[in-house]
Amino acid sequence: MTSLVVTSLVVTSLVVTSLVVTSLVVTSLVVTSLVVTSLVVTSLVVTSLVVTSLVVTSLVVTSLVDTR
Repeated sequence: MTSLVVTSLVVTSLVVTSLVVTSLVVTSLVVTSLVVTSLVVTSLVVTSLVVTSLVVTSLVVTSLVDTR
């Protein structure tokens, strides 16, 4: 009887440990996803700034050409 109780406790402990590890893996995946999303957003912002800079440069050049 004692052996069954000990075995049951060991199995329960293993199940709980497995659940904790699974939770940590899922949390890690969520964090990784957030980091990737952040990098994508940053890339989009940088691209937007580059495009804006090119548009402004084009307007300035056009303005300079028009004034001559």
